[in-house]
Amino acid sequence: MGIGDNERGTRVCKGVVFHLKELDITKDFLPLSLGSSDVILGMQWLETLGVTKTNWKEQTMEFEVNGRIAQIEGYKLLGKSLISLKALVRTLSKDLNGYLIELSNTEYQVSPPDPVPLFVQDILSQFECVFQEPTGLPPPRAMEHKIIAKEGTTPVSVRPYRYPYYQKGEIERMIKEMLQAKVIQPSNRPYSSPVILVKKKDGS
Repeated sequence: MGIGDNERGTRVCKGVVFHLKELDITKDFLPLSLGSSDVILGMQWLETLGVTKTNWKEQTMEFEVNGRIAQIEGYKLLGKSLISLKALVRTLSKDLNGYLIELSNTEYQVSPPDPVPLFVQDILSQFECVFQEPTGLPPPRAMEHKIIAKEGTTPVSVRPYRYPYYQKGEIERMIKEMLQAKVIQPSNRPYSSPVILVKKKDGS
């Protein structure tokens, strides 16, 4: 793999169709543990492209497929990779500048939370059901909210919102938690709601 680890596959998925932008790729794929990555197109696929035109700065690659030119573009925020301490020291010694940061375990004592005032405790006890974590979808109401489209109207094709790759794991974790709490449910309808993560003031 690209990070230097060896990963051995035990099975193969034959003839999988992978949709990449306007390009359909039909190949045999190996199910591997890829961490937060979904798919890796390796050298066996790259060898089938023949002559390619690559712009490493813009992270684009052009090649010919079925008599037409196809282009794929990389995600520029992924331009980071793990580095070993040995390679880091070698780079610093060659460039003669930089910073070497040493991380060590530290111990700290967590201060107890501030006590809740009595008048607040009374309110929390009185409306305890309001402050409980939800465990399901709202019950049916007499009036349900609906968006009624004109007859014959088809859903508008909208691309998903782009988000930094490092947020992928957090989005999947939150969706898993909400599914377990049953506050959301799977849907196969043609309409969707884009996902947007907004940081809190404390950076979380």
